[in-house]
Amino acid sequence: MMAKLIVTGASREQAIARARRALAEFNIAGRSQCIAFSSRNDGTS
Repeated sequence: MMAKLIVTGASREQAIARARRALAEFNIAGRSQCIAFSSRNDGTS
């Protein structure tokens, strides 16, 4: 099963902050996942 996280904000910074918070609150059980990668990949490259 896969999930997609979509966040919005009044500014790019607010959207990134909301995405970071949502990823920190994710509760995933079972097989390995790429949540750590998603948490590090905030699009600021």
